[in-house]
Amino acid sequence: MKKAMTPEELLKAENAFIRLHNQVRASSEDDAKDEEPQALRNLTNREREVMVLIARDMSTAEIAQKLSVSESTINSQRRNLMQKLDVRSNVGIAHFAFKYGLIDPPINLIIDRSTINLIIDGSTLLASESQDHFENLKDCLPNSIKRIKIVNYQDLRNVELVDIPIDSKWIFLAGQNGYGKTSLLRSVVLGLFGSHDEGVMLVESAKTKVGLEYKNDFSNIINNLWTPDFRPLEHLACYGPSRLQIQSKMSQNEVAEKSTTTYGLFNPDGILLNIETKLIEWHLEKNEQLNQVKTLFREVIPALADIIIQKNEQDDYEVLYVERAEDGEGTTFDPVPFEKLAAGFRSIIGLIGDLLIRFIRKQPDVKQLSDLAGIVLIDELENHLHPKWQYQLPTLLSKAFPNIQFIAATHSVIPILGAPKNSVFLKLNRSKEKGITVERIDIDVANLLPNSILTSPIFDMETIRPIANEDVGLLRTEDTYTEVVANDEIDKQLRELAKDPSQYPPLLQE
Repeated sequence: MKKAMTPEELLKAENAFIRLHNQVRASSEDDAKDEEPQALRNLTNREREVMVLIARDMSTAEIAQKLSVSESTINSQRRNLMQKLDVRSNVGIAHFAFKYGLIDPPINLIIDRSTINLIIDGSTLLASESQDHFENLKDCLPNSIKRIKIVNYQDLRNVELVDIPIDSKWIFLAGQNGYGKTSLLRSVVLGLFGSHDEGVMLVESAKTKVGLEYKNDFSNIINNLWTPDFRPLEHLACYGPSRLQIQSKMSQNEVAEKSTTTYGLFNPDGILLNIETKLIEWHLEKNEQLNQVKTLFREVIPALADIIIQKNEQDDYEVLYVERAEDGEGTTFDPVPFEKLAAGFRSIIGLIGDLLIRFIRKQPDVKQLSDLAGIVLIDELENHLHPKWQYQLPTLLSKAFPNIQFIAATHSVIPILGAPKNSVFLKLNRSKEKGITVERIDIDVANLLPNSILTSPIFDMETIRPIANEDVGLLRTEDTYTEVVANDEIDKQLRELAKDPSQYPPLLQE
């Protein structure tokens, strides 16, 4: 009878399994070293060095530190390696290193089938399909999250969310700075997309387990990280807090590296795909898609009057944006290029443009943009936006993309005021004893004002009294500032009358 593995031995085996993933039988089974192929001979000395370090299971940060270069340089060299060796992941790179003798495989890479099964069983957090929950069947989304369980991802030690309605167009994440909103978004990515993106590992610890159930074309899909039957969601877009860096004329390798599906949510220097290239292409082709996209932009950005595509003085095509004044008379400003727009405009145009490019590529048969389906993750939704836009954006996005589920972290009460009906609100807390915990707040915000939401469990503010206020009796309780001004004017008139009773109407003087 085989002796049971100790926790340490099992962890080593798990690490080995992750490194090899679904190619666990590398050429270490064969002691004979094959002759180096041409692809391997074409590698530079530095690329061979990076290959060896990858095969030793070193992280990008560790390799960069060891070689005294930036992490982006290592990621670029990793991509070059994958292209030259015709492999798709770190696993393939390690395979070459082991097979052709650049490094001897560690003993714990040789894993038998029973151990693999043990590892897979330990990674299975969700096994059977759960019941669907929804308020309105007609509003159910083709892609939506139903439940997720997370074990040992950063400080999310043991978190489980269940019974998420499949007709919830928005899921909002709230919590103080450092309480794990970004970590929760990233763990959702691991459950939807998997452990790596374009050869870059998104998680490196064998202790991390994620199980997630989601709807895909209305079918239930259960994913467990590290298991061989993992089915990534293709219709996924991820955005970090900064959404102003747009694809430009930088090197194609850098653009490709920093604009992968998940890069922006896991790194601070993500690059958004530039919709202007497609706009010019559609313009030249006289493609109907151009009119649809322009209409969609105007719907989501009410202050945008038009998008113009024309030739400039250098005889190159350029895209210009026309803003509308808020004077109620249809006044417009002079057309300006993207880089001269305010940050809020650039943020929204960049995000929507990137989203359109990614989803149109994956859903080429979709004729109407409103039929695009998928899941979109956004960190710090309110960034770069005036409160008016924060208030309108959730509803405007859901109107433009009725088949997309949005999952957004926010520090602001304003997007909550704009939350569509049946939105889900998640509150994150953190303690030394329990790590990050997640609580679903069952609250109907439809009839609540900001003061009630701010002091609700969503934001946990004990008071919204201005810090400068010294007398609670002087606090103004009017609903709008217009009422404050009107009441001040009435008070002023009453004070003037009190000083000179002769100003009272004759009837009051009798």
